[in-house]
Order: sequence, then C-alpha cells, then structure tokens
Amino acid sequence: MLPEKLTMQAFGPYVDKQEIDFDNFSHLFLIRGETGSGKTMILDAMTYALYGKSSGGQREELESMRSRFVKDDTPTIIDFTFALHGKHYRFMRKVEVKEKRNKDKTIKVSVDAGEMLDDQFYPFFENPKLRNIEEKAIELIGLTHEQFIQVMVLPQGKFEKLLTSKSEEKQEILRTLFQMDKWENITIYLSDKANLMKKQMDEKKQRMDALYQGAMVKDQEDVLCQIQEKEAVLQKMEEKSLILEHDLTKLQDILNEQKMLHDLVVEQQTLLKKQGQLHQQKQIIEKIKQRIEEYHQVEMILPYFHSYKKSQMEHLKRQADLQKAQQQWKIMQEKMRHLEDMRKDNEKGMIIYQNLQNEATSLQNCKEAFLELQQLQKQRNLYQNKQKEIKQRMEAHSLQLKAIEEQHETMYQAYLNDTAMQLRETLQDQKPCPVCGSLHHPYEKMMTNQYVDVMALKSLKETLEQEKQKQSELEKQWIKISTDYDHYIHQYAQQKTSYQTKFSAYASLDTIEKLQNEEKNLKQKLLTIYQKQQQQQKEIENILLKHKEAQGKLETAKTEIIRAQDMEKEAHMAYLAHCTEDMKEEVLLHQPDAAQIKKDEKQIEEYQTMMIKTASRMEEVTLQLKNKKIEDLQMLNQDMIRLQQERKAHMQMMADVKSRIELLKDIQKQGASMSEEYEKLQPSYQKLLHFSRAMRGDNSVGIERYVLGIMLSNITANANQLLAGVHHGRYQIYRSEHASGKTRKAGLEFSIYDAYSCSMRNVVSLSGGEKFLVSLALSLALSMSVQARNGGISFDCMFIDEGFGTLDEHSIADALSILEKMSKQKGKIGIISHVEVLKENIPGGIEVEKTRNGSTIIIRKD
Repeated sequence: MLPEKLTMQAFGPYVDKQEIDFDNFSHLFLIRGETGSGKTMILDAMTYALYGKSSGGQREELESMRSRFVKDDTPTIIDFTFALHGKHYRFMRKVEVKEKRNKDKTIKVSVDAGEMLDDQFYPFFENPKLRNIEEKAIELIGLTHEQFIQVMVLPQGKFEKLLTSKSEEKQEILRTLFQMDKWENITIYLSDKANLMKKQMDEKKQRMDALYQGAMVKDQEDVLCQIQEKEAVLQKMEEKSLILEHDLTKLQDILNEQKMLHDLVVEQQTLLKKQGQLHQQKQIIEKIKQRIEEYHQVEMILPYFHSYKKSQMEHLKRQADLQKAQQQWKIMQEKMRHLEDMRKDNEKGMIIYQNLQNEATSLQNCKEAFLELQQLQKQRNLYQNKQKEIKQRMEAHSLQLKAIEEQHETMYQAYLNDTAMQLRETLQDQKPCPVCGSLHHPYEKMMTNQYVDVMALKSLKETLEQEKQKQSELEKQWIKISTDYDHYIHQYAQQKTSYQTKFSAYASLDTIEKLQNEEKNLKQKLLTIYQKQQQQQKEIENILLKHKEAQGKLETAKTEIIRAQDMEKEAHMAYLAHCTEDMKEEVLLHQPDAAQIKKDEKQIEEYQTMMIKTASRMEEVTLQLKNKKIEDLQMLNQDMIRLQQERKAHMQMMADVKSRIELLKDIQKQGASMSEEYEKLQPSYQKLLHFSRAMRGDNSVGIERYVLGIMLSNITANANQLLAGVHHGRYQIYRSEHASGKTRKAGLEFSIYDAYSCSMRNVVSLSGGEKFLVSLALSLALSMSVQARNGGISFDCMFIDEGFGTLDEHSIADALSILEKMSKQKGKIGIISHVEVLKENIPGGIEVEKTRNGSTIIIRKD
C-alpha cells in the first residue's frame, strides 16, 4: 500500500481543510511540529479512514475526534487515497451535526469507499455501513487494524510490540503476512477427516450395539439360535390355523341363512302394517276423486267467470283514476286563477331590474371616470415631484458650477500674471514691447512664486464647459417638466369639473372603496331580483305545464272508464251464456287450480300402485317362509364372535412369530455387514489420526509453526544485516527455542546476542534506545521478507511515530543509516519526530504549525 493523498477537515486540531500530497516527498520524509500540534493525528486520519480506529489502537468513535474549534455547520471530513497492486482506492468518512425539531443536536456519521479510475470514483457499496468499510480495508490490504499498526504504522509507545510480543501474537501476525492459511487449512482438513472417520466408526459401533439391544439378543450366535426355535413353533401354529378356518366357514354359512329368514319375518310384519295403513287412506282417496270430478265439470265455465271478475276490477280501477284526475283538475284550476297576479308581479320586477341595471351602468361609468381622475392626479403629483427634484439638482449644480468658475478664474488670472512676468523678464529699454510696441518699460520686474500648470488649466476649462453643458441640460429638463406639469394641471381641472357635473348624484362617494362597495351592493340587489324573476317564471311555466297535463289525464280517464264499462258488460253476458243454474259463484271462486288437481291425480295413481305391490310382495314372503325353522340368531352371533376372536388371536400370534423370524434374519444380515465395515475402517483411522496429530503439533512443533520458524529465521538474517552498522555490530537478533504464552509452544521467540559480553540476552533487557534500533531493523526486515515472497500483502510504505527521542546522536545516525538503506528499496518511509537532528538530515516532509485557532500543515518539498 502506498499513500497518495490525505484530506482532513475539522479533525482534531485541524480546523480548516488540510491536504497532503505524498507525491511531493521522496522515499524518506519527516513529520515534525510542537508537542500537541497534531503530528500523530495524520496517522490517526489514515487508520480512521480505513478501520475507524486511531493509530494508537484506542477505540474512540470518529465523532469524538471532531475538532472543538469548529461550528456545527462545518462537517468533519477524512478522505484518504492510496495505491495498491497498480490500482487506486479511496476511503472517506464524514461526521455532521444535525439539529432535530426539538432543537436537540445529533451526530450523523457517513462512510464510503471505492476505486478510482481515470479520476472517477466508483463506490464498492450502494449503501455502505461502518462494518462494510472496515471489512473492505482488511480484504484489500490483507491486515487487520492491530496488524496494520504493528507492521506498517508503528505508533508511539508500541514500536517494539513485534519484538517483545509472545509466540501466539507473533504467529497470528506472521501467518497473515505470509498467508499461512493453506497450512492451517491442510491441518484442519486432516483433523476433520480423522474426526469424521472416528465419528463414522463410532456410529457403526453404536448402530451395531443398538441393533442387537433393540432385538434383545447378545450376538450373532444368539440370533441364529432364536431363528431355529421360532421356525419350529410356527409350523405347529399353521396346522391349528387350518382347523379353525374350516369351523369358521361352516358356522358362517348357517348364520347367513338364519339372517335371511329373520329379515323375511321382519319384512312380513312390515307389509302387514303397510296394508293396514293403505286401508285407512281409502276414504281420503274417495274424497279426492270426487273433487277431481267436480273440477272437470266447471273447467269449461271458469275462463268466462275469471274474465268477468277481471273486467269488474278494471272498471273499479278506472273509476278511481277518474276521481283522482278530477281532483287534480280542480287544484290546477285554482292555481290558474292566481296565475295573472303572478304575471303582473313579474312585470313589475322586470321594470325594477331594468332600472337597477341602468343605475349599475352609470355607477360603473362613474367608477371608471373616478379612476381616470385619480390617474391624472398621480401623473400631476409625479411631474410635480420631478419638477422639485430637477430644481434641487439645478440649484446644487449651480453652486458647483459657480465654484468651478471661480477656481478657473483664479487659475486663469494666475496664469496671465505668470505669463506677464515671464514676458517682463525679456523686455529691454529702447526695444519695443511685443505686445504694445512701447520703447519704455516703467514697471519694474516682479518675481512670483505662483506656477500654473497649463495642462491643469486646460483640463479645468474642459470640466467647466462640461458642467455648463450639464446645467444647460438641466434647464431644458426643467422647462419640459414644467410644461408637462402645467398640461396635467389643466387636464386634471377639466376632468374634475366634468366628473362633478356628470356624476353629481354620487358626490358622497368620494373614494374608490365607497364606489366599489356601492357597486357591490347594487350587483347583489340585481342578483336577488334576477333570481326571483327566474323563479317566478319557472313557477308560471310549471303551472301551465301541469294544467295541460291534468286536462289530458282527465280526458284520458273519461275515455278509459267508458271502455271498462263496455268490457264488463260483454264479459258478464258471456259468463251468463255458459253458466248453468246450479253453479253458484261461491263454488267457482273456491275451485282448486290445475296444479293441485294434477297432484291429486298423481296421489291416487301412487295409492293404487302401492296396493298392488304390497299384496304381491306379501305373497312372495309367505311362500319363502313356508316349512322353515327359525333359530336363535343372538346365540349364533355369539358363537361366531367367539370363534373369530380365537382365530384372530391365533393369527396374531403367528404374525408375531413370523415378524420375529424376519427381524432376526435382518439383524443377522445387518450385523454381519456392519462388523465387516468396522474392521475395514480401523487401520485407516489409526494411520490418519497419527498423521493429523503430527501436522497439528500435539506432541511437538506443528507444520505451520515450523514453516513460520523458517520465515522468522530469514527475517532475523535480514535484520542482522541492517544491525551490522548499528553500534559497530554489537547486537544480533536470533530466533529462540524458549517457550512462552498460554500454549507454551516454542519456536517464535527472540533473543539478542551481545558481542560485548559474548552472550545471549532477553529482548526485555535492552534499553529503550536499543529496543528502538532492534525493532526498527526487525520491522524493516519483515517488510523485505514479505515483499520477497510476494505473499499478496504489499509494504510500499511505513510510518514511525517518535522513538528517536530516546537515542543519542550516534544511535540516531545509525538509525538514519538503516532508514536510508531501506528507503531506496521501499516506496516511502515517514518519520514523526521533533528531534532537530532529523530535520537537518531529512529536508523534505510536513511541518505542523500550532496556533490558538487550530493547526496548519506546511509542505516542505525535497
């Protein structure tokens, strides 16, 4: 990863927007400034942009890092762009202060990340969350926040953590850097495979034990013994089953025959009962036959009778319609007598409406004339104000012109005097004056200190002419405005006289508001009268229409009642012509309808059919029961139930024995198969278990720690090359076999060889400055190893926060020697320090200037 650009605003001590372009620096650059100025905040900004945490590892929220010096409307912004594997990425975080409706303040944090292509930003997520951004940073860079600040951003006070950390911590860092997941995956795969095989063997053993236990047998031999015993028992049970089946069949035939005889006896009793019921219905059937005969006798007379009754009802209805039409006619006649009064009232209303319309037209003309008069008054006042304005301007300009004239006159007189004095100096006695020709010059020569610039006099002359021209223009405007003003005064007077003469009736309405109110009231009166006129007209038309309708209905009703009377007479004569003397009207009125007669005929037919069928079936049943013995059916059923239960119990016992035999045979087969499979898996499992334990390192160093040990040895070798120039090669770093940590596993610890004492030392025994130099060499060597392996993690930069303050001048020189050597191989190395010696040796970098209003970044190019 190589930083390209960092932008900060309202972040920590940085109030205003600050930008750092890392392309301005060479491989080695310095970040310096006063204590508390915000040097480390530059590293915090980069780690916050990527992981949302500071470079020191504290878990402050980004909103807590917001500057105290900014107002609520200024957002906190961190914008970080970096290059990685030939691509460019951009991570952004923003904090805004929002005000709720209740005036409370709330913090809104927004984040985004994406790739830069041709200066265009293409985001990774549509709606990114905080967790998405941190996970994307880990995916791209290949390091968590804790690993990042151990190998790329070395924070203040934690520089030597890689050197002094326990084996477990080093293993976690190194396995990420060197992508040791494949070894772990192999170990996990072997272990999982062994566990799976063990689980399969246990399952087979459990299934085999459960199989025997469920069948209540001990082993295969016990299964075979029980099969032979059950087969012998089954043979005897089958013989008894044949005897039971024969007895049951014989008893079933007897029972079926007796059931049939009992059913015939019951049916015989039912038929006897049915014949009695049919005999009781005989009188009812005879009455129904009589009613049917009467119906057929009057069937020919009924149409004439019904037609006569219908014509009677129609006659009554038409009489009611005639009475109703006569009543409606009388009502409309009464309304017609009042119609003339309504017409006269309507004509009077029309006269009033016309007068009001004339008055409204006159009032409208008055309002328009009043508005014209007001407009003329406004024009008069406008020109009056313009006249005053121009007059004031003329007076002011006149004073100004007078002052310029006086200035010009004074300057011009001075110019003449000066010219005369210059001419006086050239005059000599007995020589003619070029102006007057005199040979005598009685006035003595006078000296003057007043000098007049001819160009200034000329310029003043031009100004004077321009001001005179302006004065002339103002006078012309005054004359025109005065003329227009007099015109409007005259026109206003004429218009006012005409208005007062023509509209004297509205003299009391002296404002446009009064005229508008009067006009509004008049329009309301017109609307009221108009609506009343329309309503009266509608009432008149409605009365005429309804009178005409009532007259037509009356004529129609008279015609219809005459027709109804004629139809009633015709129907009555037809009825009398077909009716016999013994046919009474009451009989005809209460005759059943045709549907009821059909039902009665059908009932008689069904009765006769039932009588025949019942007698026939009674004869058949009596013949079947002749000479037959009827036995006790209940006793036969009890014998059948007893025999069926005995057979069922016997069959169940046989089924149980067969099921037990089948189960034992199946268990015998499954047990043999399971035992064979279990024996086959045993050798393979033992071999795989031993190999997976060896790879995991249960009894020694595992494959992953072994490979990491080789990697760490390579790192210490590179570190020792860098330490060769430190303190004349006094210290060398070696990988120790000493065990530490909770797991007490060895292989990733460090020891220091001291050439002065010719002995090995623990890293914790080094002084602060010595730890710094050794840790620096170790971190740089780690970077070299990772780059050489090209493990996917790119170390193109490194930031070192402080640590140089514990070094003397000689140690600083050694450290700079190491950094100079490494900076030529790496992308960039940034150092945060306030040590003056570093400023003298590293020309390019960042200067952080601290003020009361916040810090400012100054770029010092190489």
